[in-house]
Amino acid sequence: MFLKILSIAIITLLFASFLFAQDVSKIAELKTDLAKAVNDSDRVDALAGLCFHYSILNTDTALLFGEQAMQLAKKIQYKK
Repeated sequence: MFLKILSIAIITLLFASFLFAQDVSKIAELKTDLAKAVNDSDRVDALAGLCFHYSILNTDTALLFGEQAMQLAKKIQYKK
């Protein structure tokens, strides 16, 4: 159930990104957040954010970050 909801959320983010302008400078901030993350839930949040912000710029990279976020979220049973 959780995986299905997370999948829908990521797909929605990918398509919704076409409707909203994206702040490219946020990518550097999210990469820093990812590098400094001390717990897995922070890593999931950073990876999901990178997925969203890369969705217009580079869909392959967005997919990579999204898959990493989903795998980690499933592993830690992330509920957010």
